[in-house]
Amino acid sequence: MLYRAQAPKLLRMFVRRADRDDAHDLVHDSFVQWARLPEEERAKIVNPEAYLNAVSQNVLRSRARAAYHRSIMVQDEDAGDRASVDITAALEARDMLKRLDAAMVKLDPKTREIFMALRLDGATYAEVAKRTGLTVKGVEWHMGKALATLRRAAGHR
Repeated sequence: MLYRAQAPKLLRMFVRRADRDDAHDLVHDSFVQWARLPEEERAKIVNPEAYLNAVSQNVLRSRARAAYHRSIMVQDEDAGDRASVDITAALEARDMLKRLDAAMVKLDPKTREIFMALRLDGATYAEVAKRTGLTVKGVEWHMGKALATLRRAAGHR
């Protein structure tokens, strides 16, 4: 039942954010994560759709991190190409991702949900306001709070 209702939505979201060929795999991975939860844990979840959406965002983030790490490790057979990899930049980028990820985790759940809806799902402020029951000004406030937190985490005061 949850699969029929949510799989098409997740597929559309993944098609917008990832390689079209990977979208079905990402949907599958999201539901695998859901299925791995013990039955008693699943029964405690009040809003399975929201939980599954959070799982899918984590699956997408994990896939992006894995691709990033693979890109760092890929080396051409040509020794000259290997020397051109800027290890310092790669380490700084990895550090930045860790700081931003930690900042996202520390955000208030509603603020994080609003940020993800606006930046990842491509929703409008009016759509998010309607979905969350807030005013557009309230959504703007949460978005400002999220952006300020992420700027601080990135070192942009």
